[in-house]
Amino acid sequence: FTGPIPDWLGSMQNLQYLKLSQNALTGNLPEVLETMMTLKHLDLSDQATFGLGLRGNLLAFATQTELTELYLHHNNFQDVIPDTFLSSVGKDQLVTVDLRFNGLGGSVPAQLGAFSQMNLYIASNLFESIPQSLCGMNWNDGDVAEHGCDGLLCPAGTFNSFGRATAGVDCFECSENSFFPMMGSTFCGS
Repeated sequence: FTGPIPDWLGSMQNLQYLKLSQNALTGNLPEVLETMMTLKHLDLSDQATFGLGLRGNLLAFATQTELTELYLHHNNFQDVIPDTFLSSVGKDQLVTVDLRFNGLGGSVPAQLGAFSQMNLYIASNLFESIPQSLCGMNWNDGDVAEHGCDGLLCPAGTFNSFGRATAGVDCFECSENSFFPMMGSTFCGS
């Protein structure tokens, strides 16, 4: 596919699995995606690899109750993760969200702490802070419980290839002349 995501997808009200990764989709996420109440898996990743990618603000997906796998990495989403992000999904379900390699920033929403099980991949964005309440969660296969906030994002001025501490891989200091001021860096330098 190339171009914007078509609104007619909203007519597929029983759809549970939608994977359109590695295309050349552009434009904003259509709000019609939030009306697809049976959707469990949405993968719109790797659009920027082939062009401009998807952009604009991230949808909150606040009314969906079944959406437990969301892959939007390698796009050009901006602004912040909404405070109501996935707020209707059961908090005891395992939820996987991959937002790596976008332009999201601000703070990671503290409301995500309601999820007891989560894999949250948010490296290579523009995040400035993580609420301390999230830093003891048993998320990312235990990496957050083991490494604290570093298990979500490497601190500013540090990096590794994952952008977060994980089993056997810590965050490493950048040299002074290759310092990157945001959290979750996967490399040092410009």
